[in-house]
Amino acid sequence: MRNINPFGLRMQPELRHKVEEAAKQNRRSLNAELIARIEASFNERGDSVNTDTVNASDLAQELAAMKSEIHELRKAVQDRNKNDLVA
Repeated sequence: MRNINPFGLRMQPELRHKVEEAAKQNRRSLNAELIARIEASFNERGDSVNTDTVNASDLAQELAAMKSEIHELRKAVQDRNKNDLVA
């Protein structure tokens, strides 16, 4: 880390607050959160940046969506079973 030069970055206070909150949720420093997000932006575009970071917020959103989908599928199965019993 000693051979990495500091890099000053100016940003609006509102954006800094958002990044600080995300860093807290992801249990990262502000610097680590910014690095993870920059690396992820390259990965999303298909560029060859190697990163092992996982965004907890994204995973939580995916999990919530999957739970919702499972709930809907269970309901559909129950409704279908009820219809089969009536018929």
